[in-house]
Amino acid sequence: FPDDDPAKVCNEQYEYRDDDGRLIARGDGETFDVWDGKKYEPLTVSAYPNLMASIAKRYPNKAVKAGGDGWRITLTLNFIVPLVRGVAGVWTFETKGTASTIPAIRDTFDGMLEQRGFVKGVIFDLNVQFAKTQKPGDNSRFPVVSLVPNESADNVLKVQKAWEPIKRLEGGDNGN
Repeated sequence: FPDDDPAKVCNEQYEYRDDDGRLIARGDGETFDVWDGKKYEPLTVSAYPNLMASIAKRYPNKAVKAGGDGWRITLTLNFIVPLVRGVAGVWTFETKGTASTIPAIRDTFDGMLEQRGFVKGVIFDLNVQFAKTQKPGDNSRFPVVSLVPNESADNVLKVQKAWEPIKRLEGGDNGN
């Protein structure tokens, strides 16, 4: 990850829309911008503990009418892939897998940040495995993405070697 700030590199976003697709509210789980009919008003869950349920009650959408809560959650990761030659920059991965992928990634990210105090520069693998639904009579499969710390000696060496040409360009290493 290029930064330690979760808002920049592992951002979980909650969004609530009405049946016509209009954005009613968006937030990070604590602070939300909520449409008041004229403008978006910043509100917090600490000031309004039932904020999310209140929004769903005031603006019921198809998901709420079907027994859900109407909120859509998206997790966006911004990261660097150091071992792809000729392609540099920050990559983005976005998922809406609220029951599987989001908790798996978020828990690993938060755990590493809590344990070490940083995630910037830590080597991770982004793994994809297929799972079968547990619903009776449904044989569908879906991908589950997980984030796994992988700082083996071999991986650390590979990443260090991948950065050598960049360091030489920047003047940080004179080739000795």
